[in-house]
Amino acid sequence: MNPVKNLTSNNWKNKRLTKKYTQAQSQLRKLYQQEFACAEDPFNAGKLLESQLPFHQLANIEVIEYGQHRGRGRPRKDSQPTLISHIQAEIVPK
Repeated sequence: MNPVKNLTSNNWKNKRLTKKYTQAQSQLRKLYQQEFACAEDPFNAGKLLESQLPFHQLANIEVIEYGQHRGRGRPRKDSQPTLISHIQAEIVPK
């Protein structure tokens, strides 16, 4: 086997993996911005994203829940905040 050809094929593979990694990061950033109504929906969305990634997987998946008042202006004293869930994860190679 030609060593020069082997180096160029490795370089091509590294470029391809880097490109796929940046695409996966972009998709994960979009998923970070999504708001979910319950705690299970972010896990399902994360698993769906992970099934679409051919060379990477999600690790350290966390669901962050917090209360947020809907509508404009100051909320009433007796109003209860709506629970919102977000996902947080890392991308690692398979």
